[in-house]
Amino acid sequence: MTIEEFETLLLAHGANPRHWPAGRRTAAEALLAESEAARALFDEAERLDAAIAAGTAAPAAGGALAARILAGLDAAPPERVFGLGRLFAWSGSTAAAALMAGFLVGHAIGGPDHSANLLALTAGELTEIEAMP
Repeated sequence: MTIEEFETLLLAHGANPRHWPAGRRTAAEALLAESEAARALFDEAERLDAAIAAGTAAPAAGGALAARILAGLDAAPPERVFGLGRLFAWSGSTAAAALMAGFLVGHAIGGPDHSANLLALTAGELTEIEAMP
């Protein structure tokens, strides 16, 4: 195992040899025993693992915090003065329906028909596009 492979192993699995893949563990432990560079990488990985473990530990909650949380569970939810939540829930679908209706009406009515003008231009009766009404 090379130092680069050992570093990749440490980055992927951490400094705990039990977390290393079984097929690579023996080679990694042999490199660790014989290489000063591997030991330095291992020490750095151990410090990183310790920092991660310290940062993910749940803070100890005091009894007062737990009591406030439990008291909040029993409290009734505040009454709503206005039911605006339901009004805004329909606004997106209403806008989508209005856009679709506008598209369908515009498609049904259609725009000006330029077919005759294009045929006249093709036949040579009109010589310029500007002459088209």
